[in-house]
Amino acid sequence: MNFKKLCYGKAKLYLVNFYRKNNNKYEFSKIGHTTFVDAADRFKYEPEQYRHWNIKVMFSVVGPLDIIKNEEEDIHSFYKKDFWLPEEYFFKGITEIRKYSYNQVSEIINYMKGLKHNLTVNNQQVKNFIKI
Repeated sequence: MNFKKLCYGKAKLYLVNFYRKNNNKYEFSKIGHTTFVDAADRFKYEPEQYRHWNIKVMFSVVGPLDIIKNEEEDIHSFYKKDFWLPEEYFFKGITEIRKYSYNQVSEIINYMKGLKHNLTVNNQQVKNFIKI
């Protein structure tokens, strides 16, 4: 597979929900960052580790890597770690998982929408950040 990357120094902050494959029941969410244009590609790159999960990108925003990293840390500081997986379900990035309520997911999406608005300049944000 050929995954498109963002321009150097740019990253995408994302919120994804994980659903158990056998019953499609929501289990937890993950906030992280990636340099892939499509946040879903972050989970297609090494698919074996996610074999137990259906993963849905809920929201994402592109910006300068340093800002995206800081925003990710800030969101994690708002919501303390409250969820652990059995070892057989481990995957890369497991420390960023949380079990958010519906209201918390809505709060995070609204926060990320505000961030997206603040980072967008003349609606050219994504166009200028994709590596061609």
